[in-house]
Amino acid sequence: MIRRSAPYLVALTLVLAGCSTLSTPITTTSTTTSTTVPTTATTLPLSTTPGFGRTEIPPINRISLTTKVNATVAPIMQTWIASYHHAVRKVTFQSSVADSGASIVDTANATNDIGSSGAVLPTAENASDPQLLNIPVAVSAVAVEFNLPGITTLRLTPTVLALIYEGLITNWNDPLIAKLNPKLTLPTETITTLHRSDGSAATDTFTQYLSQALPKSWGSPSGVGAGYLVKWPSLPRQKSASSNAAMVSECAATPGCITYVQTALSATAAATSTASTTSTAAATTTTTLAPTAGQTLGQVQVQNPSGTFVLPTRQSVAAETRALPNTLPGNEDISLVSTSALNGYPLSNFEFAIVSNHQSGPVRAHALRSFLAWTLDPAHGGSLTLLKEFGLLALPYAVQQLSLSQVRSIGPKY
Repeated sequence: MIRRSAPYLVALTLVLAGCSTLSTPITTTSTTTSTTVPTTATTLPLSTTPGFGRTEIPPINRISLTTKVNATVAPIMQTWIASYHHAVRKVTFQSSVADSGASIVDTANATNDIGSSGAVLPTAENASDPQLLNIPVAVSAVAVEFNLPGITTLRLTPTVLALIYEGLITNWNDPLIAKLNPKLTLPTETITTLHRSDGSAATDTFTQYLSQALPKSWGSPSGVGAGYLVKWPSLPRQKSASSNAAMVSECAATPGCITYVQTALSATAAATSTASTTSTAAATTTTTLAPTAGQTLGQVQVQNPSGTFVLPTRQSVAAETRALPNTLPGNEDISLVSTSALNGYPLSNFEFAIVSNHQSGPVRAHALRSFLAWTLDPAHGGSLTLLKEFGLLALPYAVQQLSLSQVRSIGPKY
């Protein structure tokens, strides 16, 4: 998918509406940490990847950069920072972790150099700051999870998921859920829905999925719509949480809960994935997402546009990336949600670096170009081994090249 629907743009505008003044109508969370990096250093190794070497040449002047990224990107960002600074001592970093909304707002306000989000920004004419770039750096996914002891996976269509979050399906043994899972003995447990209360890219991915599948109901002007923030229907059994970790712990503590979480792909976990459009499942063993709360939460096999029920696995997320159009926009206004891939996982998403292409000076712009090119380089920060270690997938080649082109556009504001 390339263009976003109008409800998405309206919702994200709420996140960005106050970007020029630091005021914003969303509730954001941020945790600042000091970054400890090695003090000994060598020179930055010359890249062997065609096209990357010249962009990675670091500045000769000292400069301090700030990063405020989401919880999915934060672990690998710390490694990127430490490794890059080990080779380039003159570039130092101050890092923090925040939800996507806070990350975008601070980057737009020039109080942060590198932000991140698991969803693309609107196109330039709909953003309050057209200088903001959304640069894909890796691929991840949003999982739909539930708390039903004894059940590790079940099938749900987007229609049933929407009916659950609209309060029209209230119990786990509802006939519509039972029809999709004929081999399961479903409990009479009341369903408790759990959603993010802050500006979240995971919310954007989840609600995009429902809006695209149900454009005349969920995605209609009178429906819930899609975006970082949406107006959830008020339900008697409903909870909210203000971070990804809080979503996991809250659902784990709430029997009957269903939720959605931004999650990283495991490098080692193995599970059984079901991919079939019929009620008889065809099981295949594959690498899947690491459990987000030990073994407490089960994962939903969601239905993709081809009718296949899919778990979020390395294979299914990679399949989603292969279904991107051959021609992509240079500003990378692209989404992985609900492509045409037969076995693709429809809640896949890019992890974007959010950066302004109008920096306060040439040294800062130079340092950002060098660091971000280094993170994209398959010989350095973008290596398959490193991304796998942190539960992320590498970018398709065409997307990687577009990202590098965007990085090269970062310059000083004159």
